[in-house]
Amino acid sequence: MEKEIPFDHKKVAAYFTARGLGPCAVFVLVFGIGIVMGIVYLAGIAWWLSPMQAGRRKYRLDDKTLRVDKGVVFLSRKAIPLDRITDIALVQGPVMRYIGIWALQIQTAGNGGVATPEAVLYGMFHPEQVREEILTARDAYLESRKSI
Repeated sequence: MEKEIPFDHKKVAAYFTARGLGPCAVFVLVFGIGIVMGIVYLAGIAWWLSPMQAGRRKYRLDDKTLRVDKGVVFLSRKAIPLDRITDIALVQGPVMRYIGIWALQIQTAGNGGVATPEAVLYGMFHPEQVREEILTARDAYLESRKSI
């Protein structure tokens, strides 16, 4: 049975908007023309794109997989088998802390030794509870495979 994992769309959109300000700051410091670029970004793209990025995200958990859908221009649908999940790290940088969200980084086996997460889930209402729910589902799936 598939269950959607809820998250705070408004806070995730605010995080994506704030995260996009970094390139504008670089333009200001390096080129001096970044003020115009920053205004255009903030006035147009950020206020349009960030809520869409948050709105297009969907996290779903079923008996065998964690499904992550995302993307506005380039759509991505990822199905992560629960038996490949090795750990889920809770991460909160300074911008996330200010906004009040956490990111859950899904670590998997067989990632070629690369330390990048297989998927990142942003803005969970109760991140520790979601982490435990996913790990419990993984353990239940692994246990069911042993009995076969």
